[in-house]
Amino acid sequence: MGTRIRRTALTLAAAVMLAAAVTRPATAATWAHADAAGDVIYGTPPDLVPVAAPEDARDDIVRFRVAHLARQVAVRLTLRGLPRPSRFLQVAVTTPAHRYVVSSQGASAEVLRVDGGPRVVCHIPPATLDSAHLRLQLVVPRTCLGRPRWVRVGAQLVNERTVDGALRVYRDDALRTGIGRTLALSPRIARG
Repeated sequence: MGTRIRRTALTLAAAVMLAAAVTRPATAATWAHADAAGDVIYGTPPDLVPVAAPEDARDDIVRFRVAHLARQVAVRLTLRGLPRPSRFLQVAVTTPAHRYVVSSQGASAEVLRVDGGPRVVCHIPPATLDSAHLRLQLVVPRTCLGRPRWVRVGAQLVNERTVDGALRVYRDDALRTGIGRTLALSPRIARG
């Protein structure tokens, strides 16, 4: 009788461990990345050929964090310096079903679906600044993204200013040194 109970207990334990392994998400509900300091670039229109601007601390993302929660996806950027008021934050979100771009500048922010569907999906509150900790945070309701099982997220900070009479566009991609043609994206982040 003792052997049968022990065998049943071992079988049950193995089944529980197997179920836990099968249902585990690819990543946790929160994901973070340390971005290189001093990797801001700028370009001058119309060609925007990238030029390094390592001295630019105000547009320099040094940490990127995404929390995929039950009701929202929260994106937090930590900067090397206090960001300029004219900043433009762009966040790319990929879900199992669609691709979105979330834009926040000044007092407005919106979620756009960019894969052929309706353009504006939601208007949301703009990014908030925690100046004491040099952080920008943008919160996107999951309802604006179709309540996905997982998300992949990327972000960049963009700023325009005139230097010596020429317009310069400064940018930093949160997930790569310098910039690319498209934003780099995180791995899949499952809903927590």
